[in-house]
Amino acid sequence: MAGQLRVSVRSVQRWRRSWHDGGRQALQSRGSPGRPELSEALFAVLEQGLGTERGPTARALLRRQPRSPGQPTKSCAHQ
Repeated sequence: MAGQLRVSVRSVQRWRRSWHDGGRQALQSRGSPGRPELSEALFAVLEQGLGTERGPTARALLRRQPRSPGQPTKSCAHQ
């Protein structure tokens, strides 16, 4: 079956388990989980690691502000 659907055997196994445990509703798409957010601590490490680097990549990374746990996430718009 996996070959006919052009997916991995593991995907079929997960789908079967989901269907068995929760029926058709369990197979509905939940959408993309989105981009992971940096914690305050990881943001500080990133900022320090970039040092004096101020190229486009560094500026893009530093524009992403860290969020506190429980703070709602915002979607990032590309500029």
